Amino acid sequence: MMMHDRCLAHLISALSVGKAIRRSLRQSPANDDTFREPSVVCSAVDGKGDLRSSEMKDWNVVVTVSDRFARRHAQRGLEKFGKVETTGFHNVLVMEVDDIVALMRSLSELMGRDMTLINDISRLMPAQETFEFRSREEFDQKASAAILGWADRIAGKTFHIRLHRRGMGDQLSSLSEEKQLDTALLDKLVEMGQPGRIDFSDPDCVIDIETVNNRAGLSLWTREDLRRFPFLMVD
Repeated sequence: MMMHDRCLAHLISALSVGKAIRRSLRQSPANDDTFREPSVVCSAVDGKGDLRSSEMKDWNVVVTVSDRFARRHAQRGLEKFGKVETTGFHNVLVMEVDDIVALMRSLSELMGRDMTLINDISRLMPAQETFEFRSREEFDQKASAAILGWADRIAGKTFHIRLHRRGMGDQLSSLSEEKQLDTALLDKLVEMGQPGRIDFSDPDCVIDIETVNNRAGLSLWTREDLRRFPFLMVD
């Protein structure tokens, strides 16, 4: 009887540890670049995955999902809109689509009929501009050029910039890059005679920057865009 009790106690302990591990995985942040996992390529036919590196080089959409169980469902659901692959970052997918506007409209229409796919997605961010970079200096130069190119659309308005970084931690700091780019855009707007202002509560515009290793995608969204497409989730 004592042996039976000890075995039962060990079994209960093992189950408790397993539950704790699964709970920890579900709560891990989707854009925490300190947690990397093997890339999994899922077949569109049977959904089975094999562990191999498969990072897409020309992505123009970044998707984060709620957990590893939602990842496979989201990947299969999104494949009807374009090419989808996993990355080496926890619960992060990348897509390559021909028309990001058509993708957003299709997802918005889908929300009115079926929320299954949307419920698997934490946030989906299409990129209006993309570039490759190898250093902080190159990132700063290319990001500044893209953002200052949107100055006419932000003139006299409130805004802020968000950087969601995955990888390149030895080169980039999200907070310092956001501040530097905010300042560059503010200076440009003053130079144009139509100063802007930083606002985090209800800005007219938000500039989102997504990086996956050495590739960046940038986009500019208005308040109306963010209300119309709730899956964007820039902050």
